[in-house]
Amino acid sequence: MKIKKMVVIIIILLIAFTSSACNKVKEATEPVEIHFLVDVPKSLVPLGPDATFYTDAVENFHTINPLITVILDYLPESIIKRTEQGTFFSFLPDDTEKLLESKESPDILGISLADLSVIDKKGLLFDLLKISGSEKIDINKQILGLATRDGKLLTIPFAAHSSAILFNKELFDAANTPYPQGNWTWEQFREISKVVNPTKGPLLNYTIDTLDLLLGSLEKGLLSPDKTTSVGYLDSPEAVRTIQWLNAYYHDSGQITPINGGIFPQFDGHQIGMILGGMGTTFSTFMGDNASKLGVAPLPHFADGKRANPTSFIGFGISQNSKHPQEAWEFIKYLTLSKNADSIKFAGRTLATSKLMAEAVGQNSDPVKSVYVGELSYATISTDYSFFKTWNEDKDLTEQFEKLLTTKDEDIPAKLHELALKIDQALKKANSVSDDQQTNNTNIPVKDDK
Repeated sequence: MKIKKMVVIIIILLIAFTSSACNKVKEATEPVEIHFLVDVPKSLVPLGPDATFYTDAVENFHTINPLITVILDYLPESIIKRTEQGTFFSFLPDDTEKLLESKESPDILGISLADLSVIDKKGLLFDLLKISGSEKIDINKQILGLATRDGKLLTIPFAAHSSAILFNKELFDAANTPYPQGNWTWEQFREISKVVNPTKGPLLNYTIDTLDLLLGSLEKGLLSPDKTTSVGYLDSPEAVRTIQWLNAYYHDSGQITPINGGIFPQFDGHQIGMILGGMGTTFSTFMGDNASKLGVAPLPHFADGKRANPTSFIGFGISQNSKHPQEAWEFIKYLTLSKNADSIKFAGRTLATSKLMAEAVGQNSDPVKSVYVGELSYATISTDYSFFKTWNEDKDLTEQFEKLLTTKDEDIPAKLHELALKIDQALKKANSVSDDQQTNNTNIPVKDDK
C-alpha cells in the first residue's frame, strides 16, 4: 500500500511540474503588449537628441525581446498651463493615485517618494521583490530601503536627489579658508559663513523646508510616523533648538527679515560663498573654463547629531492592474538595471542608484557626482508629502513661521506649539476632504502613441 501511495504522489507531482512548465513556456512564447507612461505630455517632449530617447529604447528592447511590444503613453495635454512666465504642467501624487485606480492605468509608470506616501497602503502596485524573484537588485541599500514599505518593494528607485553645499573656491581662497569636505558640522558652516560671505547675509532660506533638512541630523521630523499629528514633532525640543540656532545664524549678520529665495542669483553673481543645492543645480558663471571654480561638499550635521541627508527619488512601479507584470519588469530592468546603450544614456541624466549604471557613466570618479553618490549612504526620508502640501496651501502658516525669526528664545517653544496645533487642524480638514473625494474619483485618460 505504501508503494502504491508513493507512485500516486510521484504521478501527481509530475503532472503538477509538467503543467507549471507548460504555463511558463506559454507565458514566454505569447506576444504581449505593455504600456509605459512617459512622465510628460507628448507635445512637451524635449527637442534635440533626447526627443526620440523613449521611442528608440522601445524599438531596441523589442529587437532583443520580439514577443514584448512596449506602447508609449503620455500625460494628458489638459494638465499643461501656459502663462506669460512660461509653460508649466504638474502631475501630483494625488493624480498618480487616481490614475492607478482608474481603468486607464498603464503597466509601468514613474513612482516618486512623494507618490509612495499617498499610495503605499492601498495595494495599487506590485511587490517587485516577488516579480524579480531571486535576482539581486544592485541599487544602493539605503535608497532601496526608502522605496520598501512593509517589506514590499513598490518601485525601482533608479535616480536619487540628495543635497550638498556648493561653494565658490575663489572666495574661499581669497579668505585663506580651507575647502569644506567630509565630516563637517553646521556649527562650522556658521563660522565659515562669516569669513567667505562678502555680503555678510545668511546663506540658508528661512523656511519650513530648511527646518526639516536641519532636523534630519537630530533624527527628528515635523510629523508623526502615522501622519496624524505635528505635536511632539514641529514643537519638539529638537525643533526648538534648531530654530534657535537658525535665528542665531541669521542674527550674526544682523538679518531680521526671513529670506525665501534670491540666494541663487547672489551665488551666481559671486556675492556669497556657499549655497545649499542639488546635483542638477547649474550656474551660468560657473560653466566652461570657470567650472573648476565651483566646489561641492557633503551636507553638514550638528556637532551632537549624525550625518543625514533627506533624499528623494524617482522610480518605476508596476500597476497592480497589469496583466503582464513579468514582461513589464523586463523593460524596467532594461532601462535601469542592465548595461546597454539606452540604459547608459538614461543613467547619464541623473544620479543613478544602481552600482552597475553608476560605474557605466563614471559617477564615482566625477568630482561633483561622487559627492552626491557618497551622500546616498546617509539618505533619510524627509517629512511626509502630506505635511508640506497642507502647509503650502495655508499662507498664514508661513507668515506665522517667519515671525519666529524675531521671537525671543524663551518664547519659541510656545510659538512652535501654536504652529503644531494649527497645522494639525489643517491636516484633519485636508484628510476629511480627501475622504469625501474618494467616492467621486474620476478617471484620468492618458494618450498612447500607436
